[in-house]
Amino acid sequence: MIPADVLQFVLRLSGAEGVLLSTAVFRELKREIDVLTGAKVLHHVANLLLTGRARICAQVSRGKEIGHYKGITVGVEVKGVTTFDYVVKSNKEKCDNDVTQIIISKFIDIYPRVPLIIFDALFWELHSDEEKKDAIQQFLFAVKTIRKYLTDLNIVVLSPSSELIDLINSFRNRINVITPASSITLPNKGVILDPYSNESLTIEEVLQADAIVVGLLVDSRFPRPYATYAMSLIRRLPYIRKAIVYKGSIVGVPKEINKIIEILLKVRFEGMSLDNAVKDTMGVDNKIYRVVYEVSKLCGKGKTVDKETIVSIMEELSLDKKYFNRVISRIKALNCWRESVEL
Repeated sequence: MIPADVLQFVLRLSGAEGVLLSTAVFRELKREIDVLTGAKVLHHVANLLLTGRARICAQVSRGKEIGHYKGITVGVEVKGVTTFDYVVKSNKEKCDNDVTQIIISKFIDIYPRVPLIIFDALFWELHSDEEKKDAIQQFLFAVKTIRKYLTDLNIVVLSPSSELIDLINSFRNRINVITPASSITLPNKGVILDPYSNESLTIEEVLQADAIVVGLLVDSRFPRPYATYAMSLIRRLPYIRKAIVYKGSIVGVPKEINKIIEILLKVRFEGMSLDNAVKDTMGVDNKIYRVVYEVSKLCGKGKTVDKETIVSIMEELSLDKKYFNRVISRIKALNCWRESVEL
């Protein structure tokens, strides 16, 4: 909860003991947060302020307490007896004493931009128009995922073309993601994610990385196995390329940019193992692909595979049995397949 920690510190530094949410802000917050805790509310407020979706006003108001976090009381604008020093309002609401820029400035000064998540757009122009649509969609989903754990201050886009800048700026609520390469000081510890690397990413590297580099690349239509390698050579980045694997293989590991980011953040902030984080983000097609791969390995060892074996592998991957026939249709041609009792 780094954003919540920094915001509560800034509020207390400013002399505040509590912050009140206007009805409009509270309504939006309930749509975004599943469980309202003081920490989650402050994290969300930090994102609202940084992305220009809300303002903070220094005005004494009364409301009802809904949570607490490290000395800061969080409340909502309804009839209540608790007094609050600051009110968070939407941009459409009147703000008599707007201190947003003061709070944001202090927040940015204190906030540790670690891990720094770098999206390298060096080869953006290699994409077809359809691939560009896929890439920007995956990038926006990745930003949404990052905001669950961090803020946009942890995001950098390197070498964006004018087209990409226009695309990003056409969406609301983006800040500090377009940064000139010359203005960035790269952290000492970092990793480049490359599914074609011969070296596997370790959990220690995820936990210790101060920078995570992901190519803003998609190759679902036209494979580009050496693009990330070429990018690392051109950039001369001081980081090793690593592949995310599931139990020793990249087969079934999601390739989408947003899912790669989700895997890493689940490991770093939720304490998941890499294997569990990968499995948690796998889609149905990823899991079916992996089942077929595991069956092929058994075939290669001369073992016979029946329905019970398939079900066991599916259960290990948390793949629902309703997809059994889809799996079978892909492995019946294998010479190790043997019919067994019906499910």
